[in-house]
Amino acid sequence: MQKILLDYLAKAEGTIVHRNATETDITAPYGIYKTQHPEAQIFKAIDEDANKIGLNSDSTTWVQDDLDKLNESLDSSKMEQLAGIFYDTFLKDAHMILYPLECVITRFSLYVNSPKLANEVTQEAINLFIQNKFIKHNI
Repeated sequence: MQKILLDYLAKAEGTIVHRNATETDITAPYGIYKTQHPEAQIFKAIDEDANKIGLNSDSTTWVQDDLDKLNESLDSSKMEQLAGIFYDTFLKDAHMILYPLECVITRFSLYVNSPKLANEVTQEAINLFIQNKFIKHNI
């Protein structure tokens, strides 16, 4: 399942360090936002690589040239591994294993944006499914 989610994130969020226009700090590969998850291992690795290439300022001050230089130095397989570790921990309470593969991306997208809302919407969908299972529809 982790592969499915990381493949999705690679397409949706990208596999490089970047900054979105509305954000104050960097976003790691696979969409991990530093302001929300500053203690994630992936940011420790990014900061170490940044220091190795002489980028010693706070990541909130990095400009696009800094990000380009940093991305050239990053080990993409290490970033993928650290993103996997992050999401395994982050999604522990999402119980992703309980969902059919066809629903995993939807559940994931809801959960990363609002765990509470994801749980409410999922429960509502299950309730409707159970209710409608016993009602015959003439379509």
